[in-house]
Amino acid sequence: MRKFIYAAMLLSGGMLAMGQACADEEDTGDAGDDPVYYEAFCMNENLPLPGTADPEARDFLKAFADKWQSPGIKDYLSRKLPPVSSGNIEYPPESDEDTEDEDESSEYFTARVYRSPKTGLSFALHIASQEDLMGTSSFCFYRFSPETRGLIPLKDFFDKRYDGFNSVNYGYLIEEDGSIFQDTYFMYDESEVPLYTIEQKYEWDGSDFTPKTGSLITGKKLVAPGSPDGKWDRLSLTDIDGDNIPEIWLSRSDSGNTEVFAGNGGIVRLSSLDKAPKEFRVTPHGIVSSDDSGLNVSYAELKDSQPVNQLRVSCKESEGGAKSCSYRMNGRNIAEEEAQTFIRQFDDAREPEPVFISITGIVSNEDTE
Repeated sequence: MRKFIYAAMLLSGGMLAMGQACADEEDTGDAGDDPVYYEAFCMNENLPLPGTADPEARDFLKAFADKWQSPGIKDYLSRKLPPVSSGNIEYPPESDEDTEDEDESSEYFTARVYRSPKTGLSFALHIASQEDLMGTSSFCFYRFSPETRGLIPLKDFFDKRYDGFNSVNYGYLIEEDGSIFQDTYFMYDESEVPLYTIEQKYEWDGSDFTPKTGSLITGKKLVAPGSPDGKWDRLSLTDIDGDNIPEIWLSRSDSGNTEVFAGNGGIVRLSSLDKAPKEFRVTPHGIVSSDDSGLNVSYAELKDSQPVNQLRVSCKESEGGAKSCSYRMNGRNIAEEEAQTFIRQFDDAREPEPVFISITGIVSNEDTE
């Protein structure tokens, strides 16, 4: 249920801010009506636990609430609710869905206990607030240390491959079976809705988490001559122009065809060739692509990760070996001298080395309409 709420907030134009802190120092005062952010703290500080027995879910939540100001967790702990047999604790409980309590906390959370013969006792918490479709979301994962009687946060629990890029956020959801979804959001439109999401599931098998092949979620189908149906199954986020904003590299494992799309503010193919490019070369100024004959070359100049100028060079060879070329800049014919001046900025172009990950495919609005 929480997953659908989360998705609805994004699709309706609301923005979930992940992993921020409400202040540069610990806030131990009354939270009042202000939103509370946790992740910058809970992913860096241990939680002490009193007693001698192994902690249960309520012990974990109490330790968290003692450290941070969480009106939702404090309200949950104040209630005399029956034990949860499924292993998941959700707040607010389903019994609250039919009531309209103006004083009810705007927070909701899911907490889970994991008992593993390999890693021992662990706890996961996804906690969020919602105010008029605007909200914050944080995820914490702790391992219990019997030696120190403390909960130790695991900052590197999941592989965050894209932390070096601007405007990359992470969201987490805990499923009823204990599996955890990690959503990587990057590139935002003017309404602060992410243009792309990589959805990755980590399946809990009762002993450990197994990463499953993720999907790329975007607003439009990313089609190109190399994949006119848009069924790509390999993805790389690789920055071409050095601005820490990734370009979207997509490939097909069956044919080896690769295409590159601009990701900032829209979905634009960076090659103007009619056929799938055979080769790509990159420079801080942009990208060069050529077909398998080498007679047709596309140059895309990038600024703020968007193509500002695109030149297409189309050549033909005569029987005697002479070559004649035409030059079109942004859809208009230009002289060779002007074209060569533009091409010189790509003299240092080199072959890129994008690191691809497998994806199950691309889910877009066009697929679901």
